[in-house]
Formats: sequence, structure tokens, C-alpha cells
Amino acid sequence: MDKVETVKLLEILNAAYPTAFKNLSTGEKRAQIGIWQYAFRNDSADVVGVALNEYILHNQYPPTIAGIRQYMQLLDNSDAELLSEAWSAVCGNIRFEDLSAENKLFFGSQARVDQYGYDSDTVQTVFAGQHRKAIGEIRKRVRVKKAVEQLPNLHVLEGGG
Repeated sequence: MDKVETVKLLEILNAAYPTAFKNLSTGEKRAQIGIWQYAFRNDSADVVGVALNEYILHNQYPPTIAGIRQYMQLLDNSDAELLSEAWSAVCGNIRFEDLSAENKLFFGSQARVDQYGYDSDTVQTVFAGQHRKAIGEIRKRVRVKKAVEQLPNLHVLEGGG
């Protein structure tokens, strides 16, 4: 991302979270542009922009650079890659234990993977349609599960008084 693209990204950020950046001095704005440009110097402005838009849709507080990077990682795992992995499992090339979290959630067990691969005449078209239909919801579930895992252990907090 170049400087012009970084400025546009930060303008979107400012429009989405106007109170967060209203008191920045000119020097602080320049520093912000420099830091964000450096952080995303090797990334496509389109990818960063999509990640920023996704972040804005799901978060009430402005993002950090790390927050945008997390959304970029989610986007990096495209549906096509997940479908390819799932299809490899159905074909017997990948075991259930080696699947991504999304595909483990989709299948549920090795028995289900095997069941999809049983009828070779219809499996590809039926399976692909079912997988594409379910993958959005599955991704949400995996995100929620990861977020819950990052919460502090409440049992530890209760004992600490």
C-alpha cells in the first residue's frame, strides 16, 4: 500500500469512528499515516480495505493494526481453499484430524467424510453445493470459538478474590 492508499484507508477509518481521531494534531496524523503505511507496505490496498470494512461492520471500537491483520488472515483463507481441502478429504487424501477448524466443524467426524465420498457419481456436485452453502456460517462459528478461547479463565478470576 502506498501513501495515497494509506491516507484513503485512514479517511475511511476516521469516517467510521469520528470521535476516536478528532483530537489528533497534524504531527500525530502524519505519524499515524507513516505507521499504517509501514505496517501495510507489502499488502494490497484492496485486501486491507476489505479487511477494514469487515472490521468496521463487526466492531464498535476503532481497530489497531493487529486487528486489521487478523481480519486479513480471515480473508486469506478463501472459500476455494477450504473447498479444495474438503474435497481432498472426501477423496481420501486428507484425514479428518488434519483438516482446518472450518472443515472439521463442517464434517464433524471421519465417518462423515467417508460418507460423502461413498457415491462417486453425485458427490462432487452435491458436496460442493453443501459446502459453499455452509462455509459462511462455519467461519462465524470458528471465529466465535477462537474469541471465546481468548477470554480470561473465569475460574481463575473467581479464586483470586
